[in-house]
Amino acid sequence: MEEHIDNEQQNLNKNTSLFEKINILKRYSIIRLENPNIKEEIKRLKLDILKDMSKYDKKTGSWLTKLIKRVMNTHGKYVNLKELETKYKTKDKDKIAKKLIAYYSNYAIATGAVLGSTGGVFGFVTAASSTFGEMVCLTYFELCLIYDLSVVFERKLSEVSFEEVYDVLSLGLCGSDGDNFKDSINEVIDEGGKIIDNRFNKKPLNNEIPKFLQDMSKELGVKIMERSIKNLLSKVVPLFGAASGAVVCAAADYKSTRCVGKRIIEHYGNEEGLNQLDISGI
Repeated sequence: MEEHIDNEQQNLNKNTSLFEKINILKRYSIIRLENPNIKEEIKRLKLDILKDMSKYDKKTGSWLTKLIKRVMNTHGKYVNLKELETKYKTKDKDKIAKKLIAYYSNYAIATGAVLGSTGGVFGFVTAASSTFGEMVCLTYFELCLIYDLSVVFERKLSEVSFEEVYDVLSLGLCGSDGDNFKDSINEVIDEGGKIIDNRFNKKPLNNEIPKFLQDMSKELGVKIMERSIKNLLSKVVPLFGAASGAVVCAAADYKSTRCVGKRIIEHYGNEEGLNQLDISGI
């Protein structure tokens, strides 16, 4: 499955047709009309996130650990099912999920358009520096989407086991299963089957992410970074100018977020025996 996800992500840009690009441009125009401050909002988010990121974080994947903590300790504190039902005027989980995917897809489009490759003759020079900022902001919105969907399906990530947190995040962001987590669990269980690390008995991610979960989220961070580097050339459009580069990035980030939402919906839907959510209209 992980190989399939990698291929899926690598094909996001090159499979975007001219018609889709035009639709992305139209959608971004509508987004800006509905939220005139979204460009500044995205730029502020980037600066706020990056001020806490070091070269070590970028190199080791620790940036993702910091981002997870940010989502859990800020965004997550204000999300609950009742408010989502009120906001979207329905208690239908599939409908709320579809609305959430659409909402965060809009932010993904804006992220790609605002922070994506500048293209033009300087495309190859500026892409490397712009990619990390775009990647962390896109990942932030995808983490928020994953968290919100966990609330909708009543498996709130701040209230479930460490194993489930890792499984859901790994599945959503990278399409991988929880084998790494299971190996980690085995390392802290003695021969009699008793858990010898008390951190497993605590509620996760309220104030501090346990070290073993930090280590595994680093691995996810490295995977996401590697995928971003692989897609770098496809995001740089030196021959067609800045506007084209922004559209390619917006389209890729839009599709990436939809893929994250679809995988999480399928995960929770399979657990509850629900039909697969149709997000084709989003």
